[in-house]
Amino acid sequence: MGAYKKECLFSLISFLIVILLTNIYPLFYMFPGITKGYIMGFPTHYFLAMFIGWVVLFFFYWFYMNVSENIDREIEASTAGGEK
Repeated sequence: MGAYKKECLFSLISFLIVILLTNIYPLFYMFPGITKGYIMGFPTHYFLAMFIGWVVLFFFYWFYMNVSENIDREIEASTAGGEK
């Protein structure tokens, strides 16, 4: 698979993962028992939204930046080899 195709596919998959992780609110309608508890003094649905939005996505974006940087290096190496 070419580097450009790899980057496009990785970006699309990452976009879908971020959309799924940031739109967790339908989860609270499917499982209404989640909203009845408290975690660290916050209502459960507030805490889960903050935790997923801040902590989980922080690590996902770190992973995304590393992989994207490697793909960009691969693109630069493939184009630099063809130039004179």
